[in-house]
Amino acid sequence: MIFRHLIIKICILFLGVNVAFSLDFSKCQEYYLKASKEFGGIFALHLGNGLYLAYSSKQIQNDRLIKSSPLLGLYLFKDDALAYRFDLKEIQDNIKVVAINKDSITYGKIQQKQNSIKSLAVFSKNIQENSIISDICYQVYGISTNDDKFISKKYIDLFLEASTKDMAYSYIGIETNNNLKISKTNPLIIKNIKIGDKIESINDKKIESSNDFFDKTTISLPNTKIKIRINNIDYLIETLPLNTPFDMQSTYL
Repeated sequence: MIFRHLIIKICILFLGVNVAFSLDFSKCQEYYLKASKEFGGIFALHLGNGLYLAYSSKQIQNDRLIKSSPLLGLYLFKDDALAYRFDLKEIQDNIKVVAINKDSITYGKIQQKQNSIKSLAVFSKNIQENSIISDICYQVYGISTNDDKFISKKYIDLFLEASTKDMAYSYIGIETNNNLKISKTNPLIIKNIKIGDKIESINDKKIESSNDFFDKTTISLPNTKIKIRINNIDYLIETLPLNTPFDMQSTYL
């Protein structure tokens, strides 16, 4: 009898899980519309206090625009606050999510977390740009860019926390492989550094991965010198402005 009750409880739990993930997400689409506002032809997410965030692959001009990132394609607007807002959340393992925009709801899952500015998170299906990745109506794990890619909270926060109106990015003419060994250099910029040399630190902070190296050099201020330790030798390398539009396939060199 006890075994039978246990089976019944398991079945109820299983059915409950299935019901939970077969919910009518049209309610979340309704929430999306209540917590968004249109600027320059795109819907931007209300983050509270009248701040609105959006992604666009095309440049937006709007008198409510207070900050933009040509590289990431993110835009921040300021307007009257709405009664509804979104919260940005870090991606959790094994969560089921949907991609929501004003026109559609796409069921899927997160296949890869974002590894760097150029290595975005991956959704299981192609989705319309500027969709939100969500599992609860008010929670957002990221904003879609193109195809199946999206920008997650960590990199959205980098954009939101930057103080400049037009975010500036840099490049130094060096690419590394997964072992932090230099795989490519721009000969017009880099001198006396060889292919195969190993990156150790930037400004005395240890570099953990090639993605870490890319992020730290990219978010450095342009036209400044950063100290890079390579094969136990310190080099002062001047950063150059990076104005290339965000492109997943670009090497930025």
